Amino acid sequence: MKKNLCLYEQETDIEIIEALFPLLNSKEFLDIGAEKGSFTEQLLKVGFTAAYLFEPLPSHQKILQTVYGNNLKVKIYNYAIDNEDKQSEFNIAYNDEGAELNYFHSLNKIDSHEYFKHSKTIPIQCRTLKSLAEHGEIPKNISLIKIDTEGNDLNVLEGMGSIKPDILITEFVPPDKYHD
Repeated sequence: MKKNLCLYEQETDIEIIEALFPLLNSKEFLDIGAEKGSFTEQLLKVGFTAAYLFEPLPSHQKILQTVYGNNLKVKIYNYAIDNEDKQSEFNIAYNDEGAELNYFHSLNKIDSHEYFKHSKTIPIQCRTLKSLAEHGEIPKNISLIKIDTEGNDLNVLEGMGSIKPDILITEFVPPDKYHD
């Protein structure tokens, strides 16, 4: 595996997945908080045969549609994944100069942070993995789930139902960053 992946320090994750790949039950994955699809790109190179991407930010949705919209292996959803199906507000992150950032957007609002401010919201549809599987929008047998939802990862896990991936990758955000 080449070392310059530009994956925001996720090279080790990819190497572990590559090593475990032959042992996986299926070759399908979920990328929750797909952003611009860099993680998806690497997983498809490893050999996964189907990808289900979840990214509610409209600017990232456009990029994902441009990159993967014609790829029959990839399904792109504009849902935020949560612990219940509902309408919600998605907090958009901006820098001190008022420019929208590529990262730090979340269902969980942060009023003050050293890198960004959540100063705008957009309405979004939240879904659970359980309901998506029950409605046939994602397979019930999935080998890998990557969750990067800027502080909402536990809620994603709570909404999984009986889905049990072979590999689960999630982010840890200290409780002092996102509050209930």
